[in-house]
Amino acid sequence: MVHATIPEFDDLPRRNWRGWWLSWPKWFRIGCWATFGVVMLQVAVVLRISIGLIEPAAIRSLRRPGVHVIFASNRRTEPFRGFNRMMDGLKGISCSDVAAIRLDEHGTDAHLDLIGRSFPNLQDLYLAGSQVTSAGLEKLLPCQKLQWIDLSETDLDDAAAQQLTQFPNWTEIRLSGTLIGDRTLSVLQSNGRKNCTLDVSYTDVTLEGVETARAVGGKNLVRTELDRVTSGILGSIRWSDGSRSGQYAGSYELSVSGPIVDGHSTGRFAQMSSKLTRRTMWWDTQQFQGRTDGEYHFTAKLDGIESAPAIVKIQGGYPDVSRIEFRMPCTKAEALRSAKPDHDPSER
Repeated sequence: MVHATIPEFDDLPRRNWRGWWLSWPKWFRIGCWATFGVVMLQVAVVLRISIGLIEPAAIRSLRRPGVHVIFASNRRTEPFRGFNRMMDGLKGISCSDVAAIRLDEHGTDAHLDLIGRSFPNLQDLYLAGSQVTSAGLEKLLPCQKLQWIDLSETDLDDAAAQQLTQFPNWTEIRLSGTLIGDRTLSVLQSNGRKNCTLDVSYTDVTLEGVETARAVGGKNLVRTELDRVTSGILGSIRWSDGSRSGQYAGSYELSVSGPIVDGHSTGRFAQMSSKLTRRTMWWDTQQFQGRTDGEYHFTAKLDGIESAPAIVKIQGGYPDVSRIEFRMPCTKAEALRSAKPDHDPSER
């Protein structure tokens, strides 16, 4: 009788992963490799987008509450939500992609220096209520693609005129509530630029200056409150160190007392709020129609510190001056230090 021999375990052919893999049908192996490739491609794309969306240091240094950095892709239409963001990530975000920056009251000359060095394709810049100076505008000269700038409610004066003429592509310059006068308007109008809107409302620009600028044949649109109200009183702040401001970020009270009879006021009206601007320091002539002729005292109280009264004489409902200064017994820095705890001087 013949007995079959059963091979020992050690006599069996050794099984390996390659053999196991090759034991599957070819179509199955191809499908597995294709699936693996698709998964790895998706992982690579996600990693690339994640890395590409990391912002450069210059952009990160601007980021803070109230500051907005707008990329050129934000202004393009997209086939579906998130498409432009995904494309930015694939390409990689750079400072050259920034089209607009909104700093507003957070803006300083240091920011202008950073912007000038880092954002060559910047088109729009919002600096309303900021602490930028005329000297600081020189640092923006590398940004020759600038088209729109908001400098309203800053302390810029006529020294800024020459810097503003160095940009060839302006479509709108907002200077409302600043300290500029007829000289700035004249320089901007005679610079050969066309189709640019110049907002000079509530500034030291006079009606005569506006009419002269328009008469020289400039093709810019000049926007001013003088087109609807030709007379009134516009105020500004003169600090004890001689500097001048058209805005103050703390609390304020503006009061008008008069007429003054025998050294005493026979009436008073006031307004109180925070963030004083030149528009707030504007009194339309119509406000004095029907009031008794005489001497009126205009006073500003900034965070509890009161100015010397500005004296205005009203005759027939019309004031004898169109500009007044609130002369403060302190500097701007001292006034801000006296501010209440709910005002943060660092924010000004």
